Amino acid sequence: PQRFQPAARGEWRKGGRPPLPPLNLPRPAIDALHTQSERARCLMALTLAHPWLLPEVEEALLQLELPEDGEAGQLRQAILAWHGVAEQLDPETLQAQLQSTAPEALAWALQCPGLRRLLSPEAQPQSVAKAWWHFFGFLRGQAALLEDRRAAEMDLITTGSEAAQRRLIRLTEALMAQQRGEMEDEEGESGAAH
Repeated sequence: PQRFQPAARGEWRKGGRPPLPPLNLPRPAIDALHTQSERARCLMALTLAHPWLLPEVEEALLQLELPEDGEAGQLRQAILAWHGVAEQLDPETLQAQLQSTAPEALAWALQCPGLRRLLSPEAQPQSVAKAWWHFFGFLRGQAALLEDRRAAEMDLITTGSEAAQRRLIRLTEALMAQQRGEMEDEEGESGAAH
């Protein structure tokens, strides 16, 4: 009768072996440069998958401090050059253009981890824009975001345009996301590369 009873907590059965101790693996150090690079990759991947964002984010994209000789800087230059002459803002045309002008940078951005749903053509535009501004906020930094928001407020006061209002809203959302230190995607999972 006792052989079917479970062992008491913290004990092992007669003849059995004690459990192995937990592994004490060292945790890798966080590399700030690598983290920023991954954030830039996510931002560029979102821009490549959803170039319809460009009219709203072009000015913000120009403000980012990216190494011009790195993949993110190369992509920014190529994307903005394409946007200046593009008749349609579709991802296939953009990626075909970049395949001929910046193939390594394009491949780098398309390997972005953790954003599969947001990179899909079926992704909700509001979620895509929120994610774009989230990564922008972390790349830009809190002090710069506060300055950007003040400038957007002044722009809204002077122009009263819908574009200025959208920019102010997006900058405020990016600032709030940065202060929280997190972002939720449409399924409620944490976003990548925070």
